[in-house]
Parts: sequence; C-alpha cells; structure tokens
Amino acid sequence: ANGSNFNDFVVARYIFSNGQLALDTTFGSNSDGYVVTDVGGSKKPDIINAIALQPSTGDVIVAGETSRATNENSGNLEGVVARYTSSGALDTSFGTGGFVITPQQSHNVGNYLSGVAVTSAGNIVAVGASGDHSEVVTLGASGTGVTTTYLSLGSSSDFLNAVAVNPANGEYLVVGQANNDMVLAELTTGGAVDASSNFGQN
Repeated sequence: ANGSNFNDFVVARYIFSNGQLALDTTFGSNSDGYVVTDVGGSKKPDIINAIALQPSTGDVIVAGETSRATNENSGNLEGVVARYTSSGALDTSFGTGGFVITPQQSHNVGNYLSGVAVTSAGNIVAVGASGDHSEVVTLGASGTGVTTTYLSLGSSSDFLNAVAVNPANGEYLVVGQANNDMVLAELTTGGAVDASSNFGQN
C-alpha cells in the first residue's frame, strides 16, 4: 500500500493472516509494517500516487510529488521517484539519497507523477504531467540516466494517469486525458509517441 501521512510518504506491506489483511511487521524499520519518509522537508507536502515492484529484487518503486519550495503552491510541485528495499528501508543507493526528483519544465509550472512501471530489464518509466502537458520520465534501475519527455496529446491540455509495459515489444502503454477525452497511446522506450505502431490512432 502507499499514500501520504499528512506531509510524508507512507509505504506499507500487508499479508493475509487468519483470513484477514494485516500489516506485515517484518516490513519497515520499527517492526510496524510501514515506513514514513520525509522528502521535501518539514511541513512540505509529499504524496505517493503509484507503486510498482522490481521483479528481480522485490524492491518497491513509488512515484508521486513533492514540494521543496518555501512558497507552497501547485507551481512548486516536483515529480519524484523513490525506491525502497524489500524489507522496507529507503534505498539510498538509488538516485540521490533514495530519490530522483524530476525538474520543472519551466518556472512556476509544477509537475507530478501519477503512474509507474518497471521493465523486464529493471528500468523504470513514470508518467504524469507538467503544466498542461503530459510528462514521461525514463530512468535506469539505479535511478541514473534520467530522461524527461514532454508530450502534447491534445490541443488544449493533457495528462497521463497510468503506464504499463507492453510484453510483446517492451514499449509503454499509457492512459490519460486530452481535451477532456480519454487518451490511450503507445510510446517508444524513449518516451515518444510511436507513430510507426498500428496501435490506435497515431
């Protein structure tokens, strides 16, 4: 499970016990089944929007948003990807101190990440929005090699909510909204719309 505890990231793991869901007390540093992480600093909003697993290690990948700015508003939001070990510890070998912060497209245009997936090679793709346009972030398994692509899928505004890896070709299937309509698209592994694909309307 994932979410936010007032201002911080919260990641929890549940197991079935006597036919009911219960917190897995082997997860987290305090044997309580969850871990709380402050990303942006005291009283700064940190929100997890999506979660995925790295199959080879069982590590937990989360994506969401944070604000490290003094003046908190939507224009100060930044996308963030973080990794936790399978035992529930923030993996400080990932990115910088356990986090990868995605840059704002321009001044006072906030961004956020709302979907995340892991490829068979362990690489990570996250999607969301920056201002009025869709955002696709790809990065290596260790949080390096970050590439951010901004897409205009509609004539006015658009954003992406979720992403999955197409097992047939390794490309990315994304879903979101453009011009107040649902949009479903296939992206190359570089984050661009695959105009050569026979998928939908390109």
